[in-house]
Amino acid sequence: MEEIRKTCSKCKKEFPLKDFTKSNQRKDGRGSFCKPCDSMRKRKYKEANPQHYRIVQKAAKDKWRTENPDKVEAQYQKDKATRRLKTHGLTQTQYDEMDNGCCHICKDPFPEGKTPCIDHCHTKGHVRGVLCSNCNTAIGLLKDDTTRLESAINYLIKGEIKCY
Repeated sequence: MEEIRKTCSKCKKEFPLKDFTKSNQRKDGRGSFCKPCDSMRKRKYKEANPQHYRIVQKAAKDKWRTENPDKVEAQYQKDKATRRLKTHGLTQTQYDEMDNGCCHICKDPFPEGKTPCIDHCHTKGHVRGVLCSNCNTAIGLLKDDTTRLESAINYLIKGEIKCY
């Protein structure tokens, strides 16, 4: 079967039909410019009309976001997870090795739909493990200070012995 070819209206060169931009306004379903010429045309228009181009791009982006909320949310969650790992200098493999499905302190399984916390040392910066939100908050409130943690443990022990 012979490949259909077409001549570009701009550069006057002949190309296979696949080398033209798609267009639903033409019978053959392709634009009148080859992809390189169309790209050059769009770039020149964008440079000459930056304000209009921004408005058109924003409108198209907003329309797509409105029509595809599931895709927007999925991309947001993916980006959020990637940023989280990057912030702590972790790869997905390293994170997966640390996350055994339960908190490293209380050993409770992570609640469905809740993202576990990546616990890290605030002075040295290294990652210690994966915690539930409550345990991570507790450590943070005690300012990662083992002396305060020991005091809290002793307080709890004394409270069990001596009730008012």
